Parts: sequence; C-alpha cells; structure tokens
Amino acid sequence: MFDDKTSIEEVEESLAFLRKVKRKMPKGKLKGVSITARLLPLAGTEFEQYLKVSKKYLGSTFNYDYKIDDPAVRFLYRVNRFFYVSSTGFLSFLHLANRWENRWLKED
Repeated sequence: MFDDKTSIEEVEESLAFLRKVKRKMPKGKLKGVSITARLLPLAGTEFEQYLKVSKKYLGSTFNYDYKIDDPAVRFLYRVNRFFYVSSTGFLSFLHLANRWENRWLKED
C-alpha cells in the first residue's frame, strides 16, 4: 500500500479497493490484514538498489527504513502503523504470534 512515492490519491484508491473486496469476501477473512504494508526493499531487488542510488535507503538489510516523500502520506503511514502495532500487540509485531495468513487459509 505504501512506498516512497505513494500519493494520497493512491491511498484512497487502495482503501476503496479493500472496501470492495471486503464486501465480497466471507466474514472474517480479511480480519487482521494490515493497511500499513510497505514495499519491502529486500536485498538484491531493484527497489533496494533504487533506494540506495537515490540515497533514500536508511539502516541495514535487517533493520531497514526509507522515507515516504509526501509529508501527508508519511504522517498517515506512521499514525496508522502506530495504532496497528498497538492494537495487535508487540509479539504479533515481531511475527511470533499467529500470522494472518493462517486465518486466511483456514477452512471454515
């Protein structure tokens, strides 16, 4: 949902898409899906190289970060991320708790 060049319009489009999908999915299947997902700069990917060349890559392979260009989108990301992490708990944030994929794949 987020990368370094995400605009407010793109966030609005993504949220509209998620609302549409939610209406069509069985109840509870999208529970726990984070709307604060960012494009990951995995080692060796074009995105990682782009961030490094453009001097936007912060940290290391294991503790990376990058700045979202649009200040309004950056603020929206950080606020939503804070509340998502707070509501799911610290262990879930570290992926030690059940992951949402397990709920998605579980048959009713």
